[in-house]
Parts: sequence; C-alpha cells; structure tokens
Amino acid sequence: SGVDDIVNDDEVEVGIYANADPIQLSPTREPLPWATYAMRPESRYQSRTRGRIRDGLLTTEPVDVRIQWVVNSIREDRPLDRARLHMTLSEEGVLEGYLAGYTNVEELYNYMYGFRTGTDGTGQLAPLRLRAGSSIGKAFVLGYTCEGAYYALQELADANPDPETGVCTSISTQYQLRAIP
Repeated sequence: SGVDDIVNDDEVEVGIYANADPIQLSPTREPLPWATYAMRPESRYQSRTRGRIRDGLLTTEPVDVRIQWVVNSIREDRPLDRARLHMTLSEEGVLEGYLAGYTNVEELYNYMYGFRTGTDGTGQLAPLRLRAGSSIGKAFVLGYTCEGAYYALQELADANPDPETGVCTSISTQYQLRAIP
C-alpha cells in the first residue's frame, strides 16, 4: 500500500500473508488471474514491513515471515527470519523476484526432511507412523538419506552463530516468487 509510482517510490508498505485457500487453477493448471483468496487469520502468518521501489524493483526492510506448509496431510511451518522481498513490478500488475532470509537449521530439517514437529488438522502432533513414513518415503523417492541432509544443513549453516560455540544455527533460504493480479 502507499504506492504512488510503480517505478520509483521512496516509501511503501508491504504485507506478506499466508494463503488460507488453495490456489485456483485453470484446466491447464495455470493460476487464475483475479482470483480472490482469504489470508490465514492467525497473526503469526501475517507480516508487514516497509520498502521502497527504485527503477521498478521493490526492496523491503527485513521482517520475520511464517508460512504453513502441508504435505501428506502433515502441517509444518516454514519460518523465514529477517526476510526481504526483491520484486520487479510490471505495468500489468505482475510481481516477479524472490523472498530471501534465514531459516533455523532444525526447523528447516523438520519441514523439508524429518517432519518431526508436524501436526494434524487439529494442531496435535501428527501420528508418528505418518511422520516417519513420510520422511522415509520422501528420502527413498528423492534419493537422499535423512542423516546426510541433516549433516549438510549443519555444515552449510551461515547465519545466527551460537554465542557460546560460534557455530551457525541458521541457513540462507530463498524462494522464487511470481505473483499475478
């Protein structure tokens, strides 16, 4: 909001909200333009920050973002700390770019590989058999070991060093985005 010029504007406000509805798709599986979506009502899935537009590129100040991700009926949160948007804006209202920040290694492992903290639709911990089966099945299909993925995340962590050990506890994370009106 507060956009006076989509090419150059020194002060805009940006909201990042998790979607409560499935993406509406055409018969060819393309997202439908001008569809209406509800945002998730929980405040943890809503983030607001300030930004600016320079030469058609929107850049925001850091903000913590949390998106719920559902896989195999297991719900996990995808946190992104100190996230920034870098998006180009077109005359047609299309935004393209990325959302980048840092994710705690343990949390990233949970939602990408281990499903250790995954919940069901009631907010209770999902059944162990479902979480373990999903973790093992995903590793088998995609050809990695959970232990190897965990080790790699620990080795590649590059942010938020532990004050006592100096070991980084978070890893750079980036999502490529395309938004249509």
